[in-house]
Amino acid sequence: MYQALLATRSAASVAWLVTELRRLKQLPGVFITDGLAASRSVFASLQGVTHVLCRFHHQQGVTRWLTVHLSADTDVSERKAAMKQVVQTPDKRTVKRRFARLKARADEGGIAAWVELTATLLPNLLPSIGSRRIPSTSNEIERFFGCFTRFAKVRRGFFSVLSTKRQLIVFLVVYVFSQQTNGKAPIESILPDAS
Repeated sequence: MYQALLATRSAASVAWLVTELRRLKQLPGVFITDGLAASRSVFASLQGVTHVLCRFHHQQGVTRWLTVHLSADTDVSERKAAMKQVVQTPDKRTVKRRFARLKARADEGGIAAWVELTATLLPNLLPSIGSRRIPSTSNEIERFFGCFTRFAKVRRGFFSVLSTKRQLIVFLVVYVFSQQTNGKAPIESILPDAS
């Protein structure tokens, strides 16, 4: 979210956002991020705040890591499946077991560096696994802000606080009840009976 507010994605930018949220007394108990090093360093220092990494971005990172660290002629399909499968379960114990198995054979697969990196990220991946309260991804929020950004560009800005509030209400109502690319409206995700 803050990348829409600030030009940079540095630790100072994240710290500023946290300071502003504290000032407004709106600091949430859970932050979901895409794993940017700046956000990890800032959120690690906060007491009483859970920092969760988006599992979707983590899974994308597996493919990116294999592309960068292994040669193009290497068959990575088996390694990729095993690496992605680590967090593809609703059970935290299963994640830990799968990760331990993968760690044991990491050297022979050439993924020891990825295993080492993931070991540091695992505490931030685990809170959303099997949780009904903590979402596993930030994609819905990113989709909402992308849609709102397009809406605001068409409007060419807002002229007063009152008109901004009115336009935001109209946007929210239309967004919540409009079908997305998956054929479901956001309200159906929140309240399955809404369909």
